[in-house]
Amino acid sequence: MHLDPVVPSTLLQQVPLPFPLPVDPELALRTWEPLALRAVVIVIYLVFIFEFYRFVARRDIFKLRFRRYARGVVGRSVESVGNVVRIVLYVVEYLVVYPLLTIVWYVFYLFLVVLLAPGVDIQVLLVTAMAIVTAIRVTAYYSQNLSQDLAKMLPLGILGALILEDSPALSAEIPVDVVVAVAERWETIFLYLLFLVLLEFVLRIGQVLATQRLQTAGPEDDVGDEG
Repeated sequence: MHLDPVVPSTLLQQVPLPFPLPVDPELALRTWEPLALRAVVIVIYLVFIFEFYRFVARRDIFKLRFRRYARGVVGRSVESVGNVVRIVLYVVEYLVVYPLLTIVWYVFYLFLVVLLAPGVDIQVLLVTAMAIVTAIRVTAYYSQNLSQDLAKMLPLGILGALILEDSPALSAEIPVDVVVAVAERWETIFLYLLFLVLLEFVLRIGQVLATQRLQTAGPEDDVGDEG
């Protein structure tokens, strides 16, 4: 048996409604479609920005939590070794994982500044993007609320420009010549990233000296402790 395809307008007409639509169903669909699409895109973008700026503005990117010493000489020795291992892994995270995170952050904000100022000299865009990331990381040690405000300012500004102005200049497509120019300045970008990594170590050491606390969270209870 052959079934005729059901177009959305026909489907809408077949759906029982508690009240009749004051307009033509097909007209309603044509009106609602761009509205729903734009709303979905905005929601997805805002959720991404919400998660992103909270992460990049977090002071303690990695957690270091010691375990309380178990009772007895053997228990204390085992937990001492375990805490030393935790410190080593904590340092490795900042040496290996943190540089990778800085690349992601830098690329994201570089993409945003290129969208806002596509005609500006590429060197100015490179240093501006890194200055934004650096300012976010530095202010995270002063006030995470301030750091979060700074981290979300540019992404939300882009969204506002796209919504209110619908400017054709704000295109998600990056010109090929810009990509080539960025790739040609890889040494400069590497030095920027190295600066940020070293600065993070200085800030982290300063935080430890100021608080006299190495761990970033409360100690874990040893499940093997006797009550």
